[in-house]
Amino acid sequence: MTRGADAARFREMNRAMVERLRGGAPPPLVADTYELRVLHTTGRASGQQRSTPLAVVHHDGRRYLVAPDARRDWVANLDAHPHGGIEGGAGGDVEEIAVTRTDGRPAARVVAAYAAATTGPVRAAFPFGDDAPIEEVEAVLDRMAVFEVTGAPA
Repeated sequence: MTRGADAARFREMNRAMVERLRGGAPPPLVADTYELRVLHTTGRASGQQRSTPLAVVHHDGRRYLVAPDARRDWVANLDAHPHGGIEGGAGGDVEEIAVTRTDGRPAARVVAAYAAATTGPVRAAFPFGDDAPIEEVEAVLDRMAVFEVTGAPA
């Protein structure tokens, strides 16, 4: 399969997941776990709204968006426009959000909690092993992205 075909397949898979998430009431966020939501970003080049299925991680009473691979489009979009929305599921409610990049030990703890709550292909996307010490997670943060959801944009 060509790179273009892979990209098209990935876009279709995301579109289908967005529709599935919109079809039901979202489960609540539970500490040190994640729930799938629909993230709205502004395209960094197009300026158009983009919708992406994404895990919202709940850790230490705060919410985060984590990319095991920082080269994702939604990461670049949030870096360019650090605001957007998180869709609440059925009913189409969208919470307006702002985000800030998080790094260092706090980000490593969020990533470790998220990775511990995942399995299968999602867990395999993280560049460290299951029992990695926090220092090992911190050492590979430059390949990941962690955003704290800080509330409504100013």
